Amino acid sequence: MGFRFHNLYSVHRRLAALHIHPNPTGEKIFRLGLAADIGLAAGKALTGYLSGSTAIIADAAHSVSDVVLSSIALWSFKVAKAPRDKEHPYGHGKFETLGALGISCMLLGTAGGIAWHALDILLGMYSANPEVGQSLTHEHVHNHHHGVDMEHPSLALSMTVLSIAVKEGLYWITKRQEKNRVVD
Repeated sequence: MGFRFHNLYSVHRRLAALHIHPNPTGEKIFRLGLAADIGLAAGKALTGYLSGSTAIIADAAHSVSDVVLSSIALWSFKVAKAPRDKEHPYGHGKFETLGALGISCMLLGTAGGIAWHALDILLGMYSANPEVGQSLTHEHVHNHHHGVDMEHPSLALSMTVLSIAVKEGLYWITKRQEKNRVVD
């Protein structure tokens, strides 16, 4: 959960860099983050497939959602900064608000989908095997193992470390840009 928050925070930080001083450098940082998210999504999907790690595959799906949300944020920002015209005498600023509304709706829909899926699995497990409910409250039956079910765990670990390094690098690039803009 914390890692997800950090990713959303980094998207908002990059967007904030565009707002503080809308310039080509701020937009380049946002595009760099978008390109990194695309690369991470592809790398995680391939790594998850090759290593057999469902956690890495789930993180790849999360990275794809970051790409979609970042694309919407960048698009709405670019449309919002368009100059006034006859049809929009007050400018296009509301497009950014519409983009934020769209992102919020997508996040709420995703959360609802995850909750629905989890509830469906739990109810399916309980209806298929009523003893599951009893074992949760009384005793834990050990007819399974707690080992790692991956073919290449070092590959999955390497991708995780790379992902953290890329996201941390993006954070520091964005922070440095914000600091340089405040000084200017």
